[in-house]
Amino acid sequence: MAAGLVVNGVLLATGENVNQVIARVIGPNPTSVVPLFTYNPAFATLNVRAGWKLRGATSLTVILENLLDANYRVMGSGVDGPGFNLVVRVSTSF
Repeated sequence: MAAGLVVNGVLLATGENVNQVIARVIGPNPTSVVPLFTYNPAFATLNVRAGWKLRGATSLTVILENLLDANYRVMGSGVDGPGFNLVVRVSTSF
C-alpha cells in the first residue's frame, strides 16, 4: 500500500490496476500522454486564528488550520495540502 492510494493493487482515485494506468498514460503511442486527472476538484478548509495582547509589547497568536483534516491539492502544485495544523506564536518588541 502506497500512502493509502492503492488497495489490493488498485489505484483508488481511478479504480485501475497498474497495467491499466500504464496503458492509459503511455498508451500505444509513447509521444501522446493522457493526463492522470482531467479536472481539479473543489475544496475548502476550516481555519481559525485568534490573538491576544499580553503584557507590554508581547502578543500571543494561535492558529488552527484545516480543522476537518481535508485532503486537497492546489491546482498545478503537484503537492497535497497539509492535514490539521496548529501554530502557536509569541512575539515581542524591544
